[in-house]
Amino acid sequence: MTSIDDVATRDAGRSAVHHVLLIAAHGSSTDARAREQVQRHAARIGALVPHDQTVVGFARGTPSVADVIAPLAAGTADVTTHVTVLPFMTSAGHYAQQVLPRLLHDGLAQANATGVTVQITLPVGGSRRVVAVLQRRALRRAAQERWQPRDVAILLVGHGTRRQSRSRDTALAHARALATRGWGSVQAAFIDDDPEIAPVVAAITQRQVIILPFLIGGAAHHLVDIPAALGFAPFPGTADAPGAPIEDADGRRLLLDAPLGSDDALSDIAASIAARAWQRWCSRRGRVGTGAGAAKPGSVHLVGAGPGAADLITVRGQRAVQRADVILHDRLLSPDVLAMARPDARLIDVGKQATTPQESQTAINDALVAEALAGHRVVRLKGGDPFVFGRGTEELDACHAAGIATRVTPGLSSALAAPAAAGIPVTERHVSRGFAVVTASTDNVDTPMLDHLRAVAQADTLVVLMGHARLRAIAALLVEAGRDEQTPVVCIERATLPGQRIARGTLATIGDATDRAGLQAPMVIVIGATAGRGAHRSLDVQQLV
Repeated sequence: MTSIDDVATRDAGRSAVHHVLLIAAHGSSTDARAREQVQRHAARIGALVPHDQTVVGFARGTPSVADVIAPLAAGTADVTTHVTVLPFMTSAGHYAQQVLPRLLHDGLAQANATGVTVQITLPVGGSRRVVAVLQRRALRRAAQERWQPRDVAILLVGHGTRRQSRSRDTALAHARALATRGWGSVQAAFIDDDPEIAPVVAAITQRQVIILPFLIGGAAHHLVDIPAALGFAPFPGTADAPGAPIEDADGRRLLLDAPLGSDDALSDIAASIAARAWQRWCSRRGRVGTGAGAAKPGSVHLVGAGPGAADLITVRGQRAVQRADVILHDRLLSPDVLAMARPDARLIDVGKQATTPQESQTAINDALVAEALAGHRVVRLKGGDPFVFGRGTEELDACHAAGIATRVTPGLSSALAAPAAAGIPVTERHVSRGFAVVTASTDNVDTPMLDHLRAVAQADTLVVLMGHARLRAIAALLVEAGRDEQTPVVCIERATLPGQRIARGTLATIGDATDRAGLQAPMVIVIGATAGRGAHRSLDVQQLV
């Protein structure tokens, strides 16, 4: 963390602080896409951090970092401005270490700043969590080509610069971390530094190579400079959708991925860095939030919203939503549930994509802590129950570690509500003496996706959540594990909502039945004898509304 103390002054004697997050990117004077991509990330980051204002400045391009910070320095006798500067760059190299501090200095000097403090965080690309993003991207591309990771070489390509040796350090460190994750080999190379791309590729013995551009904007570096270094015309595809592999003169198949900066997970990593910097700033000064003096920290209330229908949230949960200052909510919650919030409450959509659960979860944890430290009553509103595949324990642990007061209000899980809404009992005398609830999702890239289902394959009733995309694989695994292929199966979409739909079949037929019905995620899968007993028991959900 760097402080610009020769220009920025401390805020002693001032009663309130205006917190600004400045996202500082390299940018480009010729490529508008680079600017637009950073602005897209900034919109997401701004929704997750506790700062009063989020702005974007560029080292190259407009608006410049100096032009952005100058107006922020206009403090008053009662209010000081604290600026958290987040370098939206891959490494602590030339631009992060030399150019950015100089631009900040110039902007503050130009404004004759007397009421501003500044701290600079580590660059977003320096987070160790970037390794997980790179691993996920490489696994996805390998799966698309049906390549086995052990037969694949990973080439991590950074920009680099001979003006600052530290520009290489981050890419080299990430390459070393990737090398422990099951690939045939992992190398780093640079566009404008050593080792250069061509000789590194020439030394690779694997016939299949995935090139991961460790770049934010990419621009010409991605589709021109990297191919040119390998002796090719530009690779097929576009910056966001790279094309098929191409073969080099030695028979290697080279697959070029999109730049790291195109990945939405980078927003979550950046928001987490910024929120933690804000927390440290508040902690060092005995302050909380933007109010006067040392305001009392707020609280975090984990609330289960239930399976979908707004009237299935508990009375206690509804009251918590109505009292909240800030609500961090899941992506698929009913608008009717969100409508229970106060008109002045801030609603933050923190819905995770299935491909990036851990990156997003860390950012959510940090956002909960930061909002509570700002003195807010925070509700984390989660579908179903917070502790049924909801990562509620991770959020609770993060709050406890920060000394935040917490409360949990349970919710009705779709694991119970969906079968009931379809007229299916999960237990029934003489038929099902018990049931198991499992998820078909995991973020552990080193574990086969569905192996954990084998342990519960013989449960009388098996309820599987988040299994839409893997329905056929689930059915095949259970048959392989000893279940009769004629075992009844029911899939339920939009359980408890007016659009609820059901597909029925057996382990042998449910894939085709669900395809014919056109069911979409999220979907609950019920497997077992009781699933065959619900055909004449389910009511039209409209009768229940």
